[in-house]
Amino acid sequence: IEETVRLEGYLAATLRGLLKEVQPANRVAVLQTQLSAGAGEPLQIQKVEIEDLEDKSAPLVLKTDCLVKGKFHTVGESLVGQIPAVWERFFLNAQRVENRQTPFVARYPLRIKSVITLDLPDGFTTGDMGALNREEQSSFAEWKISAADKDNALQLGFEAARGVGQYSSDQYGAYCDSIER
Repeated sequence: IEETVRLEGYLAATLRGLLKEVQPANRVAVLQTQLSAGAGEPLQIQKVEIEDLEDKSAPLVLKTDCLVKGKFHTVGESLVGQIPAVWERFFLNAQRVENRQTPFVARYPLRIKSVITLDLPDGFTTGDMGALNREEQSSFAEWKISAADKDNALQLGFEAARGVGQYSSDQYGAYCDSIER
């Protein structure tokens, strides 16, 4: 999986802080540990390119090549599976709490935009991608996925945004549902 993630604001500052504390030779291992935990599955980062790590006024851009085993298999003449969406899962995370009793706050706005390119094995094509083009809006978040066939690869564009706000405890389940979608 080849991914490009561009971060600005609070998320860029947080990830810059993490990456700057780690020696360059160890950054792949640290990112692999963090992303595997966020994705809920093991992955192998094969390459990381970081742009503008030191320039706080510029967006932080990370380009990663990851290997995630066991996510795709053949069924008849089709290749089926689930794209792990590693970075999306890392940043869009809502931990469910049974019977939440206290209000919750989304303190910082979140806007994620990523591009995922999945190279197809020889002999396979993308087929109809209409069902992959989706979007949703709720009172907590909005997101959009767009899919395209690009040189025998599936290219997915993903955009998600979450605003700030203070919410009652009884809204937490709906918030988690929205973020998970």
